[in-house]
Amino acid sequence: MPTYNSNKQIQRYLQRLKH
Repeated sequence: MPTYNSNKQIQRYLQRLKH
């Protein structure tokens, strides 16, 4: 399971949530 791939999307999601 590619976790690094999810990590990138998670980081983007977190940044959007912080907005």
